[in-house]
Order: sequence, then structure tokens, then C-alpha cells
Amino acid sequence: MNKIDKSDCCDFQAALTHLKNGLKMTREAWGLYIRVFIQNPDENSKMTEPYLVMEKVKDGNVKMFPLDLSCESVLANDWYIVEYNNNM
Repeated sequence: MNKIDKSDCCDFQAALTHLKNGLKMTREAWGLYIRVFIQNPDENSKMTEPYLVMEKVKDGNVKMFPLDLSCESVLANDWYIVEYNNNM
């Protein structure tokens, strides 16, 4: 089951801490089908440093791409931890 834990509403500073701890985050403005996480490169990666990834999931299709957050998102206070399974 997909859900947002809205009891843990936070700003981006707190969201970044959660992201660094391996959790996926979303914003209330985005909804459940858009999530952000940190990708850590491995020996096969072309990237050399960790970076943010946006993951859009709808009808079983997953699209992922590097994320460059807007000022609106960085200053927002509607970030939430996302819990989900991979069978959306």
C-alpha cells in the first residue's frame, strides 16, 4: 500500500537528512507518484558524487532522472517520507 506519513511534515533541511539516511521523500504538492532519493555512485557509475534522483511511477511505469530542485521546493515545508512497495 502506498502512503505518505504526513505526521512527519518537514522543510528541505530535514528532508535532506532523511534522504541521506536512505529514505525516499515527496512533497504534498507532488503527490505519491513522484519521489526523490539520493543515488550513490558505485564502481560502474559514470557519476563520481552522490546526486538527487526524481522517480515518477504511474501504472507500473518508472521514469528516473537527475533532479535539480527549484527554489520553491528547497524553501517548501511540505516534504514527507514516502513508504511504498515496488508494485504500484
